[in-house]
Amino acid sequence: MNLGQSGTDVFTLLASTLGIGFLSGFRLYASIFAVGAAIRWDFLHLKQHLASLAVLGDTRILIVAGVLAVVEFLADKVPWIDSAWDSIHSVIRPLAATLLAATALGDFDAGTKTILALLAGTVALSTHSAKAATRLVVNHSPEPFTNVALSLAEDAAAPAALWLISTHPIVFLTGLSVFLAIFAFVAPRVYRLLRLELTSLAALLNKWFGSEAALRLPTPEHLAGAGKARQLWDAINGKLKILPEPLARTIEEALHVASPPAGLRCAPTKSIRRLRRSIGYLCLAGDQVVFVTRRMFRHRIYSIPMADVRDFRLSGGLLLDDLVIETTKAPLRFDVFKTAAAGAEPQQAPALSS
Repeated sequence: MNLGQSGTDVFTLLASTLGIGFLSGFRLYASIFAVGAAIRWDFLHLKQHLASLAVLGDTRILIVAGVLAVVEFLADKVPWIDSAWDSIHSVIRPLAATLLAATALGDFDAGTKTILALLAGTVALSTHSAKAATRLVVNHSPEPFTNVALSLAEDAAAPAALWLISTHPIVFLTGLSVFLAIFAFVAPRVYRLLRLELTSLAALLNKWFGSEAALRLPTPEHLAGAGKARQLWDAINGKLKILPEPLARTIEEALHVASPPAGLRCAPTKSIRRLRRSIGYLCLAGDQVVFVTRRMFRHRIYSIPMADVRDFRLSGGLLLDDLVIETTKAPLRFDVFKTAAAGAEPQQAPALSS
């Protein structure tokens, strides 16, 4: 296989450079290992403009890339483990693509090298974002087969893309252009998914290693009696976080009730239109269950009369917990972030500043 020719035209150069970003975005370690092994055993012959990639054939790089490729292969097949892995690699993959592209363009002038390396990093970020967002959506399905099928498809796509880059660069660039155009259209949704994924990973790490515990508050007087409101409070108490002041003021102004001091940090699923995957807080305010968030530079609020609540279910998950509130109209589902265990004794929440 011949990657590049003498007098390589701009299309071949772009395909080689952006191809590094594309492959790094979803199969970073396997791509490094495959290219390095091909170079090491003379299956891949580099021309002058990519001669610096010969370093990938180094034994040490092959060993590290091979081990990480196996770990990634296994992690990518397990629901939620794959999302945690993607969260960790949200910075690693684009940065690695940028460095690989800069290494590959060792003989180019600094300006050209910088531009092409940044483009490779951008493509890697786009590919990674699309992959991570798709996996996060699929992981909400209870069956594991779609996840495994997608992972196997990505495993097969990596060598196919590598072959296309080296033999048909114009076809690859055309396909990449279509992908980037579609990605630009769905980027806001992808951004919200990635934010949800990164926030959930940060919450999980805080639960394991952090010092910020959740709150367990005294039962409000209006919830002292029996009923669904009290049961819901008991289920979420001990998982509460201090409600940011701007969101607390939004509840006071919109509902004309005293703002609760804390809420359950979560994000609605598609069950609440126009607020899907918006990170906010679920609170009990007066005789209502209230979700409050900030979206599109505005504070938004969604309220559910407690009289409409029929039942609820709060179940644990690997990366996110799942809260379903059954109402008279339709079930409402929320992804709930992990929290460190609260103390056994109720705490006094800090008062909001006036």
